[in-house]
Amino acid sequence: STDAGRPRRGTKIIDATLVDCTREEIKDIVKNTKDRRGTLTESAISQEFVRKHPPKLNRGHYRMNAIRQVAAKAQIIKGLKVLAENGTKIHPTPEIRKENAPESGIVEFNSPSYSVLECEGEVLVSVKRHHGSKGRAVVYFSTQDLTAQESVHYVSTSGEVVFEDGDTQEKSIRIPIIDNDVRNADMVFTVKLASDTCMLGEVKFAIVTIIDDDLPGEIQFASPVVQVQESQGKVRVKVIRDNGSTGSLIVHYRTQDGVGSNAAVAPEDYEVVQGHMHFNTGETTKYIEVGIVDDSQYEKTEHFFICLTGVEGKAGGKLGQPHKCRVDIVSDDRMVELVENVLSKVQKESTMIQAFSNSWVQQFKDAMTIGGDGEEVSNMAYVMHFFTFFWKVLFACIPPTTMKNGWACFAVSLMFIGLVTAMVAEIAGLLGCVMGLEDSVTAITFVALG
Repeated sequence: STDAGRPRRGTKIIDATLVDCTREEIKDIVKNTKDRRGTLTESAISQEFVRKHPPKLNRGHYRMNAIRQVAAKAQIIKGLKVLAENGTKIHPTPEIRKENAPESGIVEFNSPSYSVLECEGEVLVSVKRHHGSKGRAVVYFSTQDLTAQESVHYVSTSGEVVFEDGDTQEKSIRIPIIDNDVRNADMVFTVKLASDTCMLGEVKFAIVTIIDDDLPGEIQFASPVVQVQESQGKVRVKVIRDNGSTGSLIVHYRTQDGVGSNAAVAPEDYEVVQGHMHFNTGETTKYIEVGIVDDSQYEKTEHFFICLTGVEGKAGGKLGQPHKCRVDIVSDDRMVELVENVLSKVQKESTMIQAFSNSWVQQFKDAMTIGGDGEEVSNMAYVMHFFTFFWKVLFACIPPTTMKNGWACFAVSLMFIGLVTAMVAEIAGLLGCVMGLEDSVTAITFVALG
C-alpha cells in the first residue's frame, strides 16, 4: 500500500504470510531454488515462495471466482491446479497453537530425524514438553524396523518417559547400536511415541539413520551449487564423507575458472586454490575455503568451480556425486536488486488477483477483456462475454474503489443497483401484465429472482 494507506495499481489480495515475509527468507529461497532448478530467475524464486506459502482461501474467494467465471472475467483463484500438481496443500493442516494446547502441554520428539555412526554404540533421541506443564505426563516409546533389523543393527528398545508436574526439561531415550564388521549401506529404523495421558505433537515419529563406518566411504560435495556475496571475502564449501568412514583418506582438490560470459576468472575474481585434505577414521566433514576478491563494482553474477580430483588411501574410497561444485559470486548490489524485484513479483505469482482497481481506464480494460493473463479461454467464456459485455462496460462507469476512500464507489453503486432494480421491476411488470399474472406472483418470480 502507499503512504496514504491506499493500495497501488496492481496490488494483490494475498495471504498475510506473504505480506509478513522477510528478505532473509527470500535470500534462503534464492539458494534453494537455484539448487533444485539450476536457475536464478526472479519468476522461479517468486513461484517457489508462493509454493511454500499457498494462500488461505475461504468461501468468499470461491464465490467471487464463480461470479467472475460467469462474466468471463479474470479468475481470482487461478493457480490451484498448479499448486496441487506440485504437491502443495491448498488447505494445510493447522498446526497446534499454544492457545489450543491442553494445560498438561504437548509432548513430541525434538527432531524428526537423527543419525549415528555405527561405532558410537548408541544414539540419544530427545523428547520435549512445551505449551504447558500442568500435571504428570507419561509417554511410551518403542522402536520399529525399517531397513535396519533389531538384534543385527540395533537393540530393540521400549519404555516410558515421565514428565512430572511443572517439568519441561528435555528427556533422552538411549538406544544401543550394534557395531558389526559387515559392510552394508546406511540402515534406518523408527522410534514412535504413544500416550493416554497427554497430547502428542506433530513429531511423534523419529527416523534414526545408522551410518555404516565399515566402508571407506565416498567423498563428495554437500551441495552442487554454493552462493556467496562478493563482500564476504571468502567462501567455505562443505565436503562430506558418505557411506562409511573407515580408514584414512587423502582427497585432492583444485579450483577452476567458470565458462561462458559470466565466468569468474582467477585471480581477478577469486584466489586460486589447489591442495589436499585428510579424512581420518570416523571423520565425515571437511571444508574447502576459497578467497573472493571484492572489487566494489556492480557486476553480474559470476561463477567458478571447485573440483575434487582424486582420493588416495589404503582403505580404498572413491569420489561420489557431486564431485564438482559451482560457486556463484553475487554482487551485493545485485542481491539487493534481486530481493526487491522478487518482493514485487511474489504477489504476481500468487493465486490471488486484485478485486479492486485504481482507475477508470483499468476498469474499462478489464470489462472489455476476456479472462486474465495466461488463462485458457473456453468457448463458453466467449459466449458469456458477449451477453454480459453491455453490463460490464456499464458498471465500469462506477468510480474506482480508491477514489474518496471508497465513498464515491459506494454511493454510485447504490444508484446503479437502484437503476437495475427499477429496470427489472418494470420489465417484470410488463411481462406479468401480458401473461395475466398477479403482482404478488410477478414480484416473487421475476423481481426477487432478478
